[in-house]
This record gives sequence, C-alpha cells and structure tokens, in this order.
Amino acid sequence: METFADLISSPTPVLVDVFAEWCAPCKIMAGILKKVKETQGDSLRIIKIDIDKNMNIAQHYAISSVPTLMIFKNGKQL
Repeated sequence: METFADLISSPTPVLVDVFAEWCAPCKIMAGILKKVKETQGDSLRIIKIDIDKNMNIAQHYAISSVPTLMIFKNGKQL
C-alpha cells in the first residue's frame, strides 16, 4: 500500500481532496472533481483523504475545515 508521501511524490500533479463523509459540501465537490478528472485525464491524479481517518495529515497541513483541496508535484505543495 502506498503512503501519503508516496502518493504526492509523483511528477504528475496530484490534487488532494481532504473530505469527511458527513460533509455536505464535500459531496458536492466529489461531483465537480469527477468532471475535472474527465477533462484532465492522466495529466492529473486526484486522491481523496478522509479527515476523520487521517488526522495526522490534517494536523500536519493545518487543515481546519473540509473540503480542503491541495495540489502537490514531486512531493512539494504548490
């Protein structure tokens, strides 16, 4: 299984969607991100991180609300 660090280390941009199952705006964002993926294809990777299951990532990046979107390339946050 890939770690978060492995996932964001790609030379291809990685869009990280930090969400929660109980979050209504997150559910709306899911549909928007599906359309983004359809238009961007393989030029962008989208991963979803459940904040309730990954509090260490939320704390590391000081995420205080969901949805939160972050873009990484080669392991660096852009």
